[in-house]
Order: sequence, then structure tokens, then C-alpha cells
Amino acid sequence: MLESESVLLQRFASTGDAEAFSEIVRRHAGMVYGMSLRVLSDADLTVK
Repeated sequence: MLESESVLLQRFASTGDAEAFSEIVRRHAGMVYGMSLRVLSDADLTVK
């Protein structure tokens, strides 16, 4: 069962749980990358 973002954030904030942080990053990395492409309008300026 997938944990909600609020549960993952609580785990990370309270104990520094690296697995919780990794899951948050995994879930949102594509959205952050896509938004950076739209804002910068240049794929060469984004970190891959």
C-alpha cells in the first residue's frame, strides 16, 4: 500500500528517514524536471 505524501513527509521530518525522502523524490522528480524545462525553455540548462 502506498503511503500518502503527508505520511512520508512526517517520517522524513521527524526521523530523517532516507527511504521516505527517496519515495518523495521518485514520485515528483518527473514533474519538477518537466516544470524546469517549461520555465527555462532550454533543455541544456536543466540538470539531467
